Amino acid sequence: MKSGAILGFVLVMKKLVSSKVRFDILYAGEKIHRNLSHEACLDIMQDLAERYYESPSEGKDMFDANLISMEECTNG
Repeated sequence: MKSGAILGFVLVMKKLVSSKVRFDILYAGEKIHRNLSHEACLDIMQDLAERYYESPSEGKDMFDANLISMEECTNG
């Protein structure tokens, strides 16, 4: 996902996902957050997007937004 699309992705996902679906957030293929509700997952994604765009010292220098992804949990 392109880094500029993260915030837009968050806003769309809030409307589309059932509350029973759980997600993991990955960075460079490694799980950094596990078994999150869609609300919790999107809050974290929004926080990462805001840090990335608001502060070069906290965002662009600390992580590559292109390496962040979400996946649906398979084990609930």
